Amino acid sequence: MTTIQEIPVGQAVEGRGLGALLVRAAAEFPEHGVRYLCGEHTYPQLLKESLRLLSSLRRKGVRPGGVVALLLERPEEFIPAFWACLLGGIPVCPLVPVRNDPQRWAAQLSHAHTLFDGPLLVTDGRTHEELPAVPGLSVTTIEDLAATATDTAEPTPTAPDDTALLVLTSGSTGTPKGVAVSHGAAAAFVDAEARLFRPFSTTKGPHGTGLGLSVSRRLARTLGGDLVHVPTPQGVRWRLALPAVELP
Repeated sequence: MTTIQEIPVGQAVEGRGLGALLVRAAAEFPEHGVRYLCGEHTYPQLLKESLRLLSSLRRKGVRPGGVVALLLERPEEFIPAFWACLLGGIPVCPLVPVRNDPQRWAAQLSHAHTLFDGPLLVTDGRTHEELPAVPGLSVTTIEDLAATATDTAEPTPTAPDDTALLVLTSGSTGTPKGVAVSHGAAAAFVDAEARLFRPFSTTKGPHGTGLGLSVSRRLARTLGGDLVHVPTPQGVRWRLALPAVELP
């Protein structure tokens, strides 16, 4: 999954939240978007699909501030659902399936259900059939949300201090906790990531030109690939992806 065009963050989230970035991207960069392995969404397409999903979430009773847990493995399903929540002022808790350990999976879902006061779990049809039984858990599928979306919803304004993302800790030192990430904090992270690739942006002072990463990524994208930053606890890592070429 690759973002084709960067959107300057700056003050974009003031009084409007992260959802304003997608609205702005659709208006200013309509020919760009998000590329997946099996296709892509232009920003206007992504915005429209996300607002349609938001209308379905609202019909399910989800209101601003209510939590939605996303158990979606396919990026082309996760990304529109994720933006639907951000546009609606709905905190998102991403989850991953634990198919090889049903008991642990049930415990994870039950804990999230209790911790976030009964969130709506959104998953795909296949995973829905595999879910362990969890009393009281409210579940819907992305296919159902897409099929019942009859219109597009209006975005909900959010403030920088409003919660955008809820991340469950690993639980290695006890019961997993939910770490809240605000719209402002997430936007600051996106802005810092974008600066890594801006021409002439450097932390090396007179010893750096600020062109290496910018030129390298432009070259990679010209060849149909990409250069991305991969944060790790050990330090900085870069991933270069180039399309495979069949030799004669």
